[in-house]
Amino acid sequence: MSDNERVLLATDANGGGEGIRGRSPDNPWEGELDTLSPTCPLPMRLETEGDLPYAEASRRYRRTVYRHDDWLEHRSPTRLFGNLTSTLTSGVVRSLTTEVAVVATISTAVCAWNAAVGGYLDVHGVPCEPLLPGVPSFMVMSLPALPFTLASPALGLLLVFRTNASYARWVEVRVAWGRVVSHCQNVLRQSSLWLNDIDAGERRDVLHQLRGRVWALLRSLASHLSGPEEEVKFARELRVRLGEVNALRLLTAPNRPLQALADLSYTVNALPVDEKRRVEMDKSIVLLNDALETCERIFASPVPLVYTRHTARFLSCWMLLLPLALWETFAEAVHVDRYSESDWLR
Repeated sequence: MSDNERVLLATDANGGGEGIRGRSPDNPWEGELDTLSPTCPLPMRLETEGDLPYAEASRRYRRTVYRHDDWLEHRSPTRLFGNLTSTLTSGVVRSLTTEVAVVATISTAVCAWNAAVGGYLDVHGVPCEPLLPGVPSFMVMSLPALPFTLASPALGLLLVFRTNASYARWVEVRVAWGRVVSHCQNVLRQSSLWLNDIDAGERRDVLHQLRGRVWALLRSLASHLSGPEEEVKFARELRVRLGEVNALRLLTAPNRPLQALADLSYTVNALPVDEKRRVEMDKSIVLLNDALETCERIFASPVPLVYTRHTARFLSCWMLLLPLALWETFAEAVHVDRYSESDWLR
């Protein structure tokens, strides 16, 4: 759960002077044990269910929210050394283990086959006969490097376009989430200021219910976009905060964020305020609905698969065939280096 979800309006029972004072006193949130600082290395081992890869299991550690200390470390002149020393523990590096292992396996197979067919140099630089003398020399696995050189600019452009598209989607959904938090805070701010014509006890109960509806909207949207791994925790928090009946209605809804928004709308409509102020609060509800639609659209509509699959095929073929193109270059370099050393010694 992000800090923006936890920052709710705390109200004073005496009335007046309300404002944003951090976490609401009736918020049952407790610090999560699995949260890490944004600048900390990811855990070496993660508990996963089924065939869930490391890249997916580590996503919960990538919901980065910076604080002052994180910015200081991010701007530190010695951060380069920290980045280099944490390379092997990097989540990105570990998530690419399978792809790198496949390319390394193909490279090893190419070297072994070509050495067996075309001969090789031993550790002393002495040429050795092929291990498979009966195999013709044209069976050596190699490709010219020119096609890879010509294809590199096109591949680079495809990767840049895909990166830009992904970053644009991330920025858009981050702005949408910011609007959700902002308008929820606006609803709470307005209600805490305008509920002045009722007694303190009723006012406290009304604001408590409204805070619960706002929290349920934020938490439902976060759970809806996070995946099924949050289901158990989400259900437990709902029952603690809203009660069994309200939690069950929200959990069984076809679309939980929309159900939470509807509950918030009913609560706002029942507030003991005049019509003009209720209309002002409803404007924030309308904008909340727009932000929810933006999140749903981005979640349900990926970058066009025709483009992403073509890029993935292009990159896969380029990487898997690259060892064949590098064989001739590196084999010649080894031969030249060995023979030059032998000539110098003579």
